[in-house]
Amino acid sequence: MKFKLNLPGKLRLDGSHISQFAGSWAIEPTSMNRTLQVLQTIDLQAHVDADHGPPIGGYEIVDGVAVIELSGVMSKRGSSMSTEGSTVLARQSLRQAARDDDVHSVLLVIESPGGTVSGTKELADDFAAIQKPTHAHIEDIGASAAYWVAAAADTITANEMATVGSIGVYTVINDLSKAAENDGIKVHVIKAGEMKGAGVPGTEVTDDILDELQTHVDAVHEKFVNAVSQGRKLSKSIVSALADGRAHMAEEAMGLGLIDAVCGLDNVVLDLAAVHRMEIEMAKESHDVIEAAIEEAAIVETDAATAAPVGSSEAETTDTPLAVSSSPRDEAVEFLEMFGAECGFQYYAEGLSLEEAAVRFTEKLQSDNKELQDKIDALELAGGESDPASGDNAPQDKKAKKHYLQQFIRMPS
Repeated sequence: MKFKLNLPGKLRLDGSHISQFAGSWAIEPTSMNRTLQVLQTIDLQAHVDADHGPPIGGYEIVDGVAVIELSGVMSKRGSSMSTEGSTVLARQSLRQAARDDDVHSVLLVIESPGGTVSGTKELADDFAAIQKPTHAHIEDIGASAAYWVAAAADTITANEMATVGSIGVYTVINDLSKAAENDGIKVHVIKAGEMKGAGVPGTEVTDDILDELQTHVDAVHEKFVNAVSQGRKLSKSIVSALADGRAHMAEEAMGLGLIDAVCGLDNVVLDLAAVHRMEIEMAKESHDVIEAAIEEAAIVETDAATAAPVGSSEAETTDTPLAVSSSPRDEAVEFLEMFGAECGFQYYAEGLSLEEAAVRFTEKLQSDNKELQDKIDALELAGGESDPASGDNAPQDKKAKKHYLQQFIRMPS
């Protein structure tokens, strides 16, 4: 079984997890400012004391598609405002969907400006590890930490008015030493360790402290860039150029390679469900072809046995379509296992030997590979953008990505 870790099943919405909001943030700054403004206007004690109901998690299955929501400001365990941004709950839902036999593909619907760095990479890693088709749809906003998670999907879409990107990390520290001094307060920090107690309110924020915080932020930012580069299959230098904290409208984001297409959520769900139904039909057709081949082989075997009794001269001189000694039924199954339902049935029906079929199959693969490479070369010439930082030619393949999304064909990487 792929997932073995058991995550917490219940979330506590009191102050026991308030520390999750400390540390670095990956969030679109305007959304962060609005959130802080709201917090300043509410009766915090009354809000915490209120009954906020059970945590919201799980998923809905629509024609084999598990639809999971990630919304609001992201943090590990959510907050009393909402648990819909809980990365812990989202990980639970993703892992459950990955194990669910009724789930063909996973759709993560994102409407989030990002949030705390804590828990974000783990959620993105779980999303990337799912061995089923995955898709992220950004509804209105998928920025910063939320985009980090979205980048782990096989494909990404966004509605037309969505805000996408804001790749970057930041933290804030206030130097209140002057304010403390004006109030006649002298703050003493008794510590062991050079950086211990750095940033205690009322103490001076030194250049060494700022350098240390910058080193930490840069390290997190590097992981963010690497995740987007790997998930979107863009060179690291291209992602680094995009990772300036700016957010983009959906059309612009598609042009930059951050998403694959601009469309509504309804279309995404319908397309993914249609693919599921199509694959079921294809599986049924393949099963029917295999059964027909086995049935034909059994008929041939029976006819051969009744036409010439064992030991007769006719049985000794009868030609067989294959240069092997196994029964026709076994031969048909072997062809299907080696070359697939379509090619295996064709080669067997033509009476080819296994060696002849192997040559034909190799030639087919080489031809298919050349055709694919020609298409890639043509796309690079038409849509490739020079990467001045690395000197390589890193194509965006925008048209290919859009076609890939529409068809939901997972091309080899």
